[in-house]
Amino acid sequence: SRGRVRTLRACAARCHLDVDAVVLAAYASGRAVLSEDELTMGAVCIDMGAGTTDIAVFARGALVFADSVPVGGAHVTNDIACVLTTTPMAAERLKTMHGSAIDGGDGDELLDVPEIGEGSDAGPNHVPRARLAEIVRARLEETFALAGERLDKAGLDAVASRRVVLCGGASALCGAREIASRVLDRSVRVGRPRELRGLAEAAAGAASSACAGLLLGAPAAASDAIAEPAPATAPSRVPLGWVGRWLQGNF
Repeated sequence: SRGRVRTLRACAARCHLDVDAVVLAAYASGRAVLSEDELTMGAVCIDMGAGTTDIAVFARGALVFADSVPVGGAHVTNDIACVLTTTPMAAERLKTMHGSAIDGGDGDELLDVPEIGEGSDAGPNHVPRARLAEIVRARLEETFALAGERLDKAGLDAVASRRVVLCGGASALCGAREIASRVLDRSVRVGRPRELRGLAEAAAGAASSACAGLLLGAPAAASDAIAEPAPATAPSRVPLGWVGRWLQGNF
């Protein structure tokens, strides 16, 4: 979308930054988490973000298909908040601390879930851990089913191998790999960005895949895969009077 590209450039310009290149997030993530063999032989990178799940298919070292489904980790949080009638903050904590798509451990274990509107004197609501797993599993199954539909519709089985690599913050949910393997009927692994010297361990997880791809030099390689929309009209000259007024108002 040309409008979105212009908006992103305008935001960067207001921060006194120059945009070197515009790169698709799924492409950058794929360059960060896929091995050289996967890039060459073909693989699917699924970047599970907060609001969207991005799909990128690579073959012979190049991006051959990209798509996105409007479902992500934030939808898991919303499901937990709605079903368990708790606050989004508490739902996010439950997802981070106890979220799992598979039933494990003690099936009778209870989790403390604060209810909306309850005062500090009221005790928390007790919810079985298995109930939380049902909520997470249902949303992940839907997410991977939508991604599978996009891949089937694209008809890329002859190009990409049956290899899927998950990344993004939502891929850290316990059981995400198993659910993806079952729904997509493919070999699945959870990828981490290639090691970058000087990067803190907290920023080296799957959630930082897109940023790591940019640091690894994705803009230099993106010209072969993504054509940035050309501007509709040439930019007009900036009047000197406007420059003078800006200097006067800011200094």
